Amino acid sequence: MERQQRWGLSTLTVLVLVTASCGLRAQVYGTPEPASGSLPPNRIQFTRDLVSKPWFQGWYTRITDADATRSIAVVGASQFLPYAQERENDAAVPGYLAIIVSEGDETHIYEAFPERTSFWSSRNAVPLEIFSEEWTRFEWNAEGYGFISEDMIQIAIPGGAQVHATLGQRLPWNYFVPWLGPEGLVEFLSFVPLHWLVYSLGSDSYYTFEPLDGTGSIASGFGIAHQESNWGEVFPPAWVWAQAVGLDNMRQLALAGGELVVGDQAITTWLLAFHSPTIAWEFRPTIPGSVFATTIDSCAGSFRLLASDTVRKLEIIAEAPPLSFVEVSVPTSEGYLPGGSESFSTTIEVNAFLRLGANDHLLIDTFEFEGGALEFGGRYRCDAATSRQ
Repeated sequence: MERQQRWGLSTLTVLVLVTASCGLRAQVYGTPEPASGSLPPNRIQFTRDLVSKPWFQGWYTRITDADATRSIAVVGASQFLPYAQERENDAAVPGYLAIIVSEGDETHIYEAFPERTSFWSSRNAVPLEIFSEEWTRFEWNAEGYGFISEDMIQIAIPGGAQVHATLGQRLPWNYFVPWLGPEGLVEFLSFVPLHWLVYSLGSDSYYTFEPLDGTGSIASGFGIAHQESNWGEVFPPAWVWAQAVGLDNMRQLALAGGELVVGDQAITTWLLAFHSPTIAWEFRPTIPGSVFATTIDSCAGSFRLLASDTVRKLEIIAEAPPLSFVEVSVPTSEGYLPGGSESFSTTIEVNAFLRLGANDHLLIDTFEFEGGALEFGGRYRCDAATSRQ
């Protein structure tokens, strides 16, 4: 059975517009002012102060080197669990760090759980300074492991691997409103328990990777970097995430969605973008007339999404070998635990149509990505539930 969800000018949409017009900003898990006098204005340094709920924030960067058929992802995150940790006066909390490397048909993951992590983010500059790039700046630090920022990565997991990388000019999610993320203005609603922001769909990058466990040699090269962030309470009950970039960086795809609990209401929602020389399309539930239909078969490594509105239709078909998935940890109410299955060996077909009539569509773009990323999480994982359609 296909799942469908239709959105129009709902109460949520109206609330988003009212919130934006009032100039309200999301200040969910941190203090509205910098916690350190050394931080410039508009930077939030997240601390334990006044935090009564679990919270996390993490950054994910994936560099694709088409020439070497290599893909390297770095994940850095911080998490605070009120019941498990005593409050302190500094901004350090435990965290999670992962390096995922795929080359050819082999994928390896190196994980660590730093005891002390901290970060700051300038996202608070939006929407007050919408013409400034200041909002793109952030830095995540893990004591003894290194740091991740919007333009540089220097991370080493002792006995595992290390990655050094630089990132160039970002490619925004929205061409016309560069500061706008996948959620649109919903990102700035504090009652939404989980958020997703894509910093760049494809930045030029240079990287160096070195195994520290004696299993390989140093590898380096040029690639294309996708960078994003999640923050909120914990990961949702079930989700799918996918990302891909063309060899020449002329086409990019990113999507995320699944089941989300807002207050006492469970909803299914999807966010996605596909950019090419022909189109630059984004879909989200608050666009009037949006309909999403999915077919999910995680045991077969298969996912299909059909997104449409009154004039557009975008079909996405993702297929990955079941044995190519590796297990990754995600934020839960008990800390970072295994909860996702991710593959970097995904073929993703994209077909874009314009609506000509009630049942007629014109194909205006089609493309097939190789070496894309696909992740199933929570109840959508193969070992968590039967395949669902």
